[in-house]
Amino acid sequence: MQYIEAFLYAIDQVNNDPTVLPNLKLGGIAFDTCGSANRARRDAANFINAIVEYRYGWPSNRVVVSGIIGEQTSDITLALADVTTPLQVGVE
Repeated sequence: MQYIEAFLYAIDQVNNDPTVLPNLKLGGIAFDTCGSANRARRDAANFINAIVEYRYGWPSNRVVVSGIIGEQTSDITLALADVTTPLQVGVE
């Protein structure tokens, strides 16, 4: 949970400083995969393809996914890469 809080805090700091990324707004969503590679693949694919509706703080127009931050374990991160690589979305 600390990593998610730090991630969201960093996004807020960037968005609140008009000199860092002028005319650009960052966003972030966290998914709990419960350590499941299959759940990670499904959630990532649904998110990238805008199949799931995200209600809080997102504009009604399509959001561009520039990258996905993987989990602490390599097996989950590799599962994410299976989904994102063909779609040319990077996993960090």
